[in-house]
Amino acid sequence: MKARKVQGSAIMHAPPHVREIWDLFLCKACHSDNKYLSRGQLRITYNEIRESLHWMIGWRKMQYSKWDCEKALKWLKKATMIATRKTTLGMVVTICNYSFYQNPANYDSHIIAHLSKATRKPQTTDTIYKNEKKDKNVKKFKPPTLEEVIKYVKEKGYQVDVKKFMEYYTESDWRDKDGKSVRSWKQKIIAVWNKPGSQKPCRISGCKEYPVYTSTDDTGQVCWWCEGHKPQTQTSLPAELLNSLKDVPQGDNRSISDKANDVRNSLRIR
Repeated sequence: MKARKVQGSAIMHAPPHVREIWDLFLCKACHSDNKYLSRGQLRITYNEIRESLHWMIGWRKMQYSKWDCEKALKWLKKATMIATRKTTLGMVVTICNYSFYQNPANYDSHIIAHLSKATRKPQTTDTIYKNEKKDKNVKKFKPPTLEEVIKYVKEKGYQVDVKKFMEYYTESDWRDKDGKSVRSWKQKIIAVWNKPGSQKPCRISGCKEYPVYTSTDDTGQVCWWCEGHKPQTQTSLPAELLNSLKDVPQGDNRSISDKANDVRNSLRIR
């Protein structure tokens, strides 16, 4: 223990390394007599003092110099707080008035006042069970359906490619790019998938439905589609039909499907 009387002594206004070495001596001093040392004594070296009081700055290990330790011991001896004696294994430090500073009887009034205060009651089993119930009541994540995402996007007016959103998280088992489980799909839409300014009206002219799908045309341009006009998967055309499409005039601006129907009809006539 550290006596409160130290607060009124000169050590409280000594340099920081002097106070640290003084505290180290109090911690390492023998609290009772033994075969080699008496109560209030300790055997120590300068290297042990430096190693015990080292500190880290990043990865660098910093220590007091031997000169700092020697200067601190001179200060303590001058203040008649310690006495030193050299030995073959270092030096023996004797703390003056150790018995007075470390006598538990000097703390009787403090101990009584401390014990008289109300102590904290132990935690009852009721609160433990309540904590367990709170953990059980935590809602588990439930992946949304495509209809729920479309409805939410329309209500909020977000510009999100719902198809890509569902495909991305379904394939990743509803984990984000860092591998963490998704807790709120609505939060992901707001923070990641909503891209204001990127959305355009449905590709079908005159359609006023909210666009939620995107595709890329032959020129690489992104096209937006509503749910009712989303593009279907295109099936491959027969090789004979593809060869016949090459004979269609270059100035024909109709879609490939219209051109293919004309070619099919011409092949049937043949």
